[in-house]
Amino acid sequence: MECLQRGALPYDHSKARKIRIKVPSYALINGELCRKGFMTPWLKCVDQAKGMDALQEEHAIQAGAYDGAQALTSKVLRMGIYWPIVHQDALGVTRKCGECQSYAPVQANPSLLLHNISNPWPFYQWGIDIVGPFPEAPGKLKYMVVAVE
Repeated sequence: MECLQRGALPYDHSKARKIRIKVPSYALINGELCRKGFMTPWLKCVDQAKGMDALQEEHAIQAGAYDGAQALTSKVLRMGIYWPIVHQDALGVTRKCGECQSYAPVQANPSLLLHNISNPWPFYQWGIDIVGPFPEAPGKLKYMVVAVE
């Protein structure tokens, strides 16, 4: 807000650079800090406590539509409010909700990293056999090779 009001920047060069990059996305409207939305008009910037109250309220209003953190974040942003860690807070709310966890999609990732199993003797676990001779018929084969892993 100080940068928008007075143009004040911190003395640290890296922090000042970050603020200069982010400032064009913000504006002071009627004395309140607002941020440009991607698909929405200006979003009112609130502190984390007010944002969490809005998240809890929106999550309670869903009434059985356990959509997950991304849907909850977009609903709160459509309400016209913003704080920097809105998605992380929505993720925390949905992780604490038992119903959201029971309706969440099952992860297909393995719980542990996969490990290669090397055999000391190649083909030790394989079985290869030749079956035959079969009765001869025109155009048919006399023997068959069967391989089993």
